[in-house]
Amino acid sequence: QKAYQDWKRMAAALLLALLLLPSLLPVTAHAAGATKATKTREIAVVFDNSGSMYSEGKAAWCRAGYAIEVFATMMNAKDRLSVYPMWPIEVRGQTYSQDTPLTLSMSDDLSAIRDIYTPTPSTTPIETIAAAEQGLKNSTAEEKWLIVLTDGEEFFENNNGLGGATKARLTEMLTQCS
Repeated sequence: QKAYQDWKRMAAALLLALLLLPSLLPVTAHAAGATKATKTREIAVVFDNSGSMYSEGKAAWCRAGYAIEVFATMMNAKDRLSVYPMWPIEVRGQTYSQDTPLTLSMSDDLSAIRDIYTPTPSTTPIETIAAAEQGLKNSTAEEKWLIVLTDGEEFFENNNGLGGATKARLTEMLTQCS
């Protein structure tokens, strides 16, 4: 009789442990993940805010702005996102350009991205990609991302339209960046 009682208690304890185990696993997994070191990232977004992005019937600028917001919300605490506009933008009384990009981290008010305004959109200068690449080269981040948000219209270099050579020139520049 005593052996049966001991076995019954052991079975009950084992059953209780099996029932509690799933509720303990997420806590254990989260605690283990919390100690994992996260790499720092520098994210350079080339924002095509040329005239074609604002053309009648096109909402390309809206989709590009939304994409920037998505990248910003995916940042970790030590990451930085820099928006390199092809034409100067205004955000809450400040002006940003390819030489002085809008730079944000998780501790900043990311809703500023929604306030990006382009007073004078024009052509699509390819030089903005080179400015973003230089910004990445100057960064000490462990991972560096270059993202180009564009509608794919003709690019210009030194104020000259590249026409049919746009794709080849973009491919060349982006290959050099990697």
